[in-house]
Amino acid sequence: MERKDYNGWTNYETWVVNLWMSNDQGSDDHYRELAQEVYGESQEETRADGSVLFTRNERAALALADRLKDEFEEQQGELVGVYWNVRGFAWRGHE
Repeated sequence: MERKDYNGWTNYETWVVNLWMSNDQGSDDHYRELAQEVYGESQEETRADGSVLFTRNERAALALADRLKDEFEEQQGELVGVYWNVRGFAWRGHE
């Protein structure tokens, strides 16, 4: 796959997610605090023989991905509800 930079980011998708997450001060603060919290809770994970399975950074990245996924899925449910409310309002306007 060819790498295409976009506004200094790896690709358009990465850029637009960053824009969405940091577009206002409240969101930016929330996601930065979440990342710091997850990193603070993360620890290196080792195998039974003592070798490193995941570094602290890798474990934190995996945990943060899970937390973000959960948050976005929760928000998606709220957005779907808003969509149906708006759709219903628009439909009643045409009756």
